[in-house]
Parts: sequence; structure tokens; C-alpha cells
Amino acid sequence: MNDRIDQLERLSRLHKEGSLTDAEFEREKAALDSSAAKPRKSGSKAVLVASLAVLATAGIGALVFVQQGRPQTVTRDAANPVVPEPVIPPIEMQESPVPGSTEPRAEPIAPSNVRETLPRDFDTQPNLVGGFREYRTRIREGWKEKPNLAGIFVVIRWGCGTGCTHGVVGNKETGQLYWLELGGEDYPYLQLEHTWGWDHLTATWQPRGDVCASQMFRWTGTRMEPQEGPDYRKRTGDDCSER
Repeated sequence: MNDRIDQLERLSRLHKEGSLTDAEFEREKAALDSSAAKPRKSGSKAVLVASLAVLATAGIGALVFVQQGRPQTVTRDAANPVVPEPVIPPIEMQESPVPGSTEPRAEPIAPSNVRETLPRDFDTQPNLVGGFREYRTRIREGWKEKPNLAGIFVVIRWGCGTGCTHGVVGNKETGQLYWLELGGEDYPYLQLEHTWGWDHLTATWQPRGDVCASQMFRWTGTRMEPQEGPDYRKRTGDDCSER
């Protein structure tokens, strides 16, 4: 009788520690009750003690995993082991500002695969303050277009003479405007390749009559950040669009 009580206490302790599931606890308890009700056969006590020893060993192993900070799922079914899901750290979508720079950090640009499958309309108006008011007609006209860069931004450009362009990048969610740093005399005959679902664009321009240049930039949310140096090549067509 005392042996049975001891065994029940041990089963209960293993169950509370998590080494036994509810189903395993009930099965072992039922087996213990059944063995107590029937005449004991030779060797049954040794088998039961050995089973409890195995369960106790498994419980100790589970506690060791927890203490070592390894939240692995312990299983006694070798044919179907439980594989824990990997912990994927968050991806930093925004680079740190340059040391010593006073420029504020830009809002992270989400990759295209987490936004809508098509660009959407926004019920906002451009924030025409400061120097932007001088170009308000061109900006308002370009604001009618759907986003064409990094999901929520629209690139708006206009001419300023032969081979010269100026422009802005507008946030269609907030109405905030930013000057497009690509243009003017530094980028004659500028052409831009970009799409609404990506925050990168390729700029191609003609620094000299027979020379073409191309360079990739990333829109950080407030400015264009070069991703590589310019690639120069000899012009082969009427303009630099042919590569």
C-alpha cells in the first residue's frame, strides 16, 4: 500500500513539473490502480520502477533545457519529434545615420511584398510650404498620379531648360514634400527608372555629348542615397536610354 502511495506521489510530481502530459499521467495512474487491484505478477514491480525512472530522467532533461535558456519541446516519440519553430529576428529596414550627422532618421521603407499588390489612391494634398510654393502648379498636377516609388511616394518632375529637369518626391500618406536631389546642371538629360513597389531607382544622364552615366540610388524616406558609384560608358544611340 505504501509503495502505491509513493508511486502516485511521484507520478503527480512529474505531472506538475510538465514531464508527463495529462494523457500520460492518467494512463500511468490507471496502470498503477490496475496493478494494485490484481495479484501482482513476478517482476511487475521492477518494470514499474524502471518506467518511473525513465520518466524521471526525461523530466530532469526538460528542466535542464529550460535552465539553459533553450525553449525546446521535449518529446518521447522518437518517430515524430517536435521541431521548434525558428526564432527569426526582425529585419532592420533602415540604415543608421552617418556618425556626426544631424539629419533625422527616416521612417523605414517597407519592402514591396508587404504592401498592396497595386498602388492605391490617397485623399491627401501636397504640403506646399517654402520653396515648394513656387512650383505649386506642377506639383499639384503631378500629385494626381498614383504612387510610383516605395509604395507611398510619388516622383514629380518638370523641365527647366534644354536637358534640364527639377523635381520633388512626395509622401502621398502625409503630404510631405522633399526636393529630388537628381536634376539640374549636374544631371543633364536625366532619365529615371523606378516603380511604386520598390525603394530603389536607376538614374541615367549624359555628362558629355558622347558619354553616358548611370547610377543606382535608394530612397530612404527623405533623400536619395547612392548605392554605388556612377558607371560611365560611350553613348551608342541618340540618347543614353540605349545600353
